[in-house]
Amino acid sequence: MWQPNYCSKECLTYFRRLKHFHEAPFIKFIYNTASYIFFLLLFSYYLLFNFQPPTDETPSINWTEILVIIIISTMFIEDIRKVKIYLKSISNKYFVF
Repeated sequence: MWQPNYCSKECLTYFRRLKHFHEAPFIKFIYNTASYIFFLLLFSYYLLFNFQPPTDETPSINWTEILVIIIISTMFIEDIRKVKIYLKSISNKYFVF
């Protein structure tokens, strides 16, 4: 017999556990480290093998260059977000005193 409440509670518990797993500081550190290593490997590959300055004949852009630009842009946006949070916390501390 199918019980809708049991399935929804079980699924909710599963997704809640999955959410807590991915929000754990150690897992965030592992993801951050793995993505940074991936970025370094991709950037090194691009500079060592695919670096061809554009000329008038071939102004094309390679997929590795596009991916490196996207990764650098997201890192920059993340740093801006962290600075914004830091400045907000400093201003809150200032107004408390």
